[in-house]
Amino acid sequence: MSISKKVLIIFIILIILTGLLSFVISHFVINEGFREIEEKDMEKNINMVYRNILDEEKALSSINEDWASWDDTYKFIIDRNRDYIDSNLTLSTFTNMELNLMIFADLEGNIIYEKYIDYSYNKNLDIILAVDNPDPSEISGYLSAGNSLKLGEDSRDGISGIIVVDGQVIMMSSKPIMTSDDGGPARGSLIMGKLIGKEKTSEISNKFFLEVNLLEVGNPETLKILGNEKGFPEGDLPFLVKRISGDQIAGYRVIKDTFGSPVLVLEIKDNRNIFNQGIITEILSILMVTGLLVILTTVTYLLINNIVIKRLSALSLAVKDIGERRDLSERINYRGKDELSALTVNINCMLDDLKHAQDNLKQSERKYRTLFENSLDGIYTSTIDGKYLDANQALVNMLGYDSKQELLSINIPKQLYWNENERPSLEERNKIFETTLKGKNGNRIAVEINSKVIFDSNNNPYYQGIVRDITLRKRAEEKIRLLSFHDDLTGLYNRAYFEEELKRLDTERQLPLSIIIGDVNGLKLINDAFGHMHGDLLLCKCARIFEECCRKDDIIARWGGDEFIILLPRTSEEDAGKLIDRIRERCRSEKLNDIPVSISLGISSKTDDEKQIAEAIKEAEDIMYRRKLLERKSISSSIISSLERTLWERSNEDEEHAGRIRELSIKIGYYLKLSQNNLDKLALLATLHDLGKVAIPDKILSKKGRLTKKEWEIIKRHPEIGYNIAHSSSQLMPIAEGILAHHEKWDGSGYPQGLRGEEIPLISRIIGIVDAYDVMTHNRPYSPAMEAEEAIQELKRCSGICFDPDLTEAFIDILEKEKQEGKQARDPD
Repeated sequence: MSISKKVLIIFIILIILTGLLSFVISHFVINEGFREIEEKDMEKNINMVYRNILDEEKALSSINEDWASWDDTYKFIIDRNRDYIDSNLTLSTFTNMELNLMIFADLEGNIIYEKYIDYSYNKNLDIILAVDNPDPSEISGYLSAGNSLKLGEDSRDGISGIIVVDGQVIMMSSKPIMTSDDGGPARGSLIMGKLIGKEKTSEISNKFFLEVNLLEVGNPETLKILGNEKGFPEGDLPFLVKRISGDQIAGYRVIKDTFGSPVLVLEIKDNRNIFNQGIITEILSILMVTGLLVILTTVTYLLINNIVIKRLSALSLAVKDIGERRDLSERINYRGKDELSALTVNINCMLDDLKHAQDNLKQSERKYRTLFENSLDGIYTSTIDGKYLDANQALVNMLGYDSKQELLSINIPKQLYWNENERPSLEERNKIFETTLKGKNGNRIAVEINSKVIFDSNNNPYYQGIVRDITLRKRAEEKIRLLSFHDDLTGLYNRAYFEEELKRLDTERQLPLSIIIGDVNGLKLINDAFGHMHGDLLLCKCARIFEECCRKDDIIARWGGDEFIILLPRTSEEDAGKLIDRIRERCRSEKLNDIPVSISLGISSKTDDEKQIAEAIKEAEDIMYRRKLLERKSISSSIISSLERTLWERSNEDEEHAGRIRELSIKIGYYLKLSQNNLDKLALLATLHDLGKVAIPDKILSKKGRLTKKEWEIIKRHPEIGYNIAHSSSQLMPIAEGILAHHEKWDGSGYPQGLRGEEIPLISRIIGIVDAYDVMTHNRPYSPAMEAEEAIQELKRCSGICFDPDLTEAFIDILEKEKQEGKQARDPD
């Protein structure tokens, strides 16, 4: 078939498809667009009418609020003055306010006065009811039967809305009767009502040029409209639009009564002018698009035929003639400067380049052969069924064969692949993949193969690929993978590995599956006292305890900073409990820096598939935390006692020094009449004020000569270390600030914070004076002892500089009195 006929057929098909597409678009887009516009217009109309009803409801509520907060109304509820009725509750009042109903009721719901006017019959009922003998009409009876619109004495808000009584639709408003200044208490309720009947709906219809109806919810016809003939649907009814006929559309919206129950359905009907206009637009658009397309395709076809098709036919005949004669020296004549002329030029250039291309092809083949033979990676070609066609020497050496001929003779799937099923199929080629090959001597060789599907001149496929030995890389990756699953500090598995094992072992075959979670106690205190290196040693010691107590198949991992977790496959909770006992027994025999090793442990088991493993972990964690709370006090006491022993063992002088300071400090406390609580703090601080020295090296503490600047900086850290230790223990926390400040000086030249004056805690100021006096009067590695008088003179000299002057004076007074009493004891005469 000629190009001319093909183009003509294409244009005819294009016209048909465009016409169909135009119809589909216009029908499903334009038509549906007009439907949507029609629905939005109906939604706007019904919302406009609904808002008009709400506005009337607000207006009624506003009028009612004015009357209910009128002092005369407030007075009328009590005295029931007839003048109030005659003066205010007249027919003109009802007419001006467009009211049909007014009811006055007291707090008990008894109707004091009601008036109902039916304008359609010009009926005027004026009834005064006694409180103890009411005689309500149907409407007032409805209102008072359940006291549904009754407002309490403390009420400040009213109730408004729609109610339906015996088929009558009434817009109601109930407000508490108050004084004009909104004073109280409320004396009752004022209820106003408007009938919404046919006259009112006609008025709304005329106002908005729409057909407006109010349908009762319980009416079978209404339910049929709503699509639920069995009863009114529960919940809020969404906005509903129904097309009644080709010329008319209706919208519906539920109106709820004052108590939130659906009572009416607002119906609005309108002509379908928008939709009908859409149909006309649809027809015109289809006709216009189809007509324009016919004209356009006809003109286009004629132009293409003259400009392109005729010239292409001539060019095709010329090329055919050259091909038949195989005369590459012949050229095609051309004229013009368009694409067809350029094509003719390109064909002539192609004829020029054919000979050069043949020469270049031979040169390329020689280069490829050189690359093929000298490549460090293995290169091959093979048949689809698994027979090598060619292979370079690198591949022969990689696989351990003696010669290329030997390699070309093997069956690739059966003899080369470690697993025959790992050889990719034809569809899985053209991508890099990793696999394992088998060398001639049976060794495993991990390789990466980049294999492509190539087609020969007869369109028969074969494989061509590059093989790279990645055995060393695989070993390195495996080593990295193993390192990534272990915790660097403890050598245990890390959390990532544990979670992977948890997925693998969380099966029915491994049940019961038990979990033990352990939390190392006192780690923060060890870190604060001895540094994080000792804390790391504690974690490593705990890790070794777990390894010694657990079985080889148990999975032990570091769960968090100071938490460990153990996964016990096929282990009951009872057996896991025995393991916990072994761990605790092992902890009792272990110490770090004379501090006992303590681990709080929790246990949980998964015994069936219904229980999630996450629940078991959470249970074990909760049990562990409860255990930690129970053990916290005893653990803290044990650690503090160990630290205190460590402090005394490092220097016999320290314990004696602390005892003397405690004795002298208590004397000052009694002298100052401190409370018992502060005396207890003072005694504890006197004993442990140098607690931070447990982290100071012995060679510095016991050095006899002058300390270097660096050594002195280390010594000056002990208040902060002691503060951190005390802050980690609830027992020592009350004296933490005292420990931190016991080397502060009155003039602010102390350390570590540079506090001055009364910024320094009182107990720290007392310890500072007593500590200085005891150091001066007893031998130290770095200084000999002074006489008591000499030490007192030094205290006086430093009063107001290093020490609180008032406390210094009090301390000296205590010493002088003790000296005088001692003198009298020695010389009673």
